[in-house]
Amino acid sequence: MTSFNDDSYPEWAQASSLTREYYEFEWGRRLTEEHELYELIALLGFQAGLNWSMVLNKRERLREVFHNFAPDVVAQFDHDDIEGMLHDKTLIRNRRKLSAAVHNAKAIVMLREHGGISALVWAHEPDNPTQCETVTDLIETTPEITELAQELKAHDFTMVGPRMVAALAQAISMVPAVKRRSNAA
Repeated sequence: MTSFNDDSYPEWAQASSLTREYYEFEWGRRLTEEHELYELIALLGFQAGLNWSMVLNKRERLREVFHNFAPDVVAQFDHDDIEGMLHDKTLIRNRRKLSAAVHNAKAIVMLREHGGISALVWAHEPDNPTQCETVTDLIETTPEITELAQELKAHDFTMVGPRMVAALAQAISMVPAVKRRSNAA
């Protein structure tokens, strides 16, 4: 594994062996499959206000409960399913985040009529992305991020603001990772 004693790695990736492994083997990998993009969108929603290490520690259980983030299955979840998840201490028990994950599965299923989530996301890939110092700089200098957030909201996604979309864009290597510490991913 690469040494994490230099500034070329984000601070969040240095939090634990799990975050280092995620950074080394998953972060920055181009994702195009629907279930992969759905999983990342859901996990980034769960991460809001928390650290990425916590989300990664709960990821396997989230995969179990969300049926490996199969949108067709999760889109069928109802109020009772969410209530049950709220009582599961192995999950991130936040009603808004759980509801968003279910709601966004429904949005992904509906989006298939318009080309699908992959086509939508990658249609917003910047022509010449530049590496920025911070997430704020990335959002300000990359209009495609705000445009994608607006487009996702127009297709009924929730919890998909510019900061989350900036994290998504970095995670799938659509844009270079920011240089300085960020809580966006």
